[in-house]
Amino acid sequence: MKIAIIGAGNVGKTLGLAWARRGHQVSFGVRNPAGTQAQSLRSSASDINVGTNAEAAQRSEVVVICTPWSVTQEASAARFQWTRPGL
Repeated sequence: MKIAIIGAGNVGKTLGLAWARRGHQVSFGVRNPAGTQAQSLRSSASDINVGTNAEAAQRSEVVVICTPWSVTQEASAARFQWTRPGL
């Protein structure tokens, strides 16, 4: 299965790496794909992808959001406004 993990903190990294070890194609979405967090993820496993949130979501069948609630709420509101103009 192609899985996107949005957020690469303790929960996201643990879930994503566990799924990758079980043969799933995992893409992590992070704020800064060139940053130290992204580099750390890449060194954790060779068979994962790390990119922007949008890149990760576009290449997946399932999206798992692993961010603090305040960030999740903000992203959800922005997405809803983007998909439903005028509301």
